[in-house]
Amino acid sequence: MKKRLSLLTVLFVFLSALAPVGTAHAKGGGGPDDDGPLCWLLAWGCDDDRDDEDEDEDGDDDGVVTTQPAYLIQGVAVDGNGKGVDNVAVQALDASTGEPVATALTYASARRTGPQHGYFYLWVDRGVYDVVLVKRGYDATFLSDVNVRSAKPVSLGELRLDLRDWPTSTVAEVLDPVVAPRQSVVVSVAVDSKRAKVTGGRLVVLDGKKVLATQRLTRADQGVATVDLGRLPRGTHRLSVEYRGVDGLKSSKARTLKVVVAKPGAGRR
Repeated sequence: MKKRLSLLTVLFVFLSALAPVGTAHAKGGGGPDDDGPLCWLLAWGCDDDRDDEDEDEDGDDDGVVTTQPAYLIQGVAVDGNGKGVDNVAVQALDASTGEPVATALTYASARRTGPQHGYFYLWVDRGVYDVVLVKRGYDATFLSDVNVRSAKPVSLGELRLDLRDWPTSTVAEVLDPVVAPRQSVVVSVAVDSKRAKVTGGRLVVLDGKKVLATQRLTRADQGVATVDLGRLPRGTHRLSVEYRGVDGLKSSKARTLKVVVAKPGAGRR
């Protein structure tokens, strides 16, 4: 008896090591390969476990059988550059009622060639669904009338998420509005947004249509910069200061600045 028990134990460990194990990421069920350690070899064992869950504490079966949806919707959320975006909330809605049926978060799916970021899957029943992708800082993506009819997974491919462009405001001033011909003209600029941090973009200073200077903003600048225009010709200059935004931030323009370049005491009698 002990020898027979030992052989059964070895067999169980061997089969367990061979069986695939998946991870659940979608509401209402596991992943495409998540059938339990031995379901692929011992299907009756899995069925017994599911039936046991339907029994009451007194051991009686209440007659209610719950089954996991058998149809799969999958896809990849990407940004404007085609890069996968993780932690995007994905929902499958019943197309006829608008009620949520399945929910998931995009994640980095393991592959032999490396992780595939932005991957998601949803277990659903046969039917027609609307799929919605939502993430803070991005415009929502909506895909309507996804028809699920066969056991073959419905692959949606890459679904693009566009960064939401938040408004910005730009304020500029000349440190010295009246300078001598050999003095540099220096402009201080502050770019702000009430909805997002200014982490990049480009400042452009123009005299009419002529570009006098360009300067890039970095994350460390926090939207504040000083632009040295160098020496300007004698006369009156009207300067425009523009912020050229980046993904997620709109462009904006400061009010026109007036600078006078003249010799000290010029115009005096």
